[in-house]
Amino acid sequence: DPKGKTFLYTNGNSVIIRDIANPSLCDIYTEHSQMTTVAKYSPSGFYIASADQTGKIRIWDTVQKEHILKNEFQPFVGIVKDLAWSPDSQRIMAVGEGRERFGHVFMAETGTSVGEIGGHSKQINSCDFRPTRPFRIITGSEDNTVGIYEGPPFKYKLTFT
Repeated sequence: DPKGKTFLYTNGNSVIIRDIANPSLCDIYTEHSQMTTVAKYSPSGFYIASADQTGKIRIWDTVQKEHILKNEFQPFVGIVKDLAWSPDSQRIMAVGEGRERFGHVFMAETGTSVGEIGGHSKQINSCDFRPTRPFRIITGSEDNTVGIYEGPPFKYKLTFT
């Protein structure tokens, strides 16, 4: 989490939250129906976005013990390899093995698109946001390139090989 008290990982259909000081303390989120692939805290620490092998992304509360679902989106069909939150906790980028696209940026509150991540010829394995404005996105792909995008709305800027 942003406060440095817990860490996340996925296992099967679950997301596990463990206490750093006492790893025997854990909380388990089990609402995904398919194998989970990635989970990330929002910078605010109030939400976690987790994704599965079908491309479904669930955004859920970290404050309530019940982990109430805030939203569920599917920006593409296929395995989500990585997620990144914008520094203001308003946008989420999802990348992976999408059938129709390899990455997408959307509003966490509404699911509204704020950019499609193009420019790669193979799946994207990693992504991140620049921590300060103006926002920029970086992606790493299996085509051995790194993509840079500016926005919002996020548009392709350049590629490094």
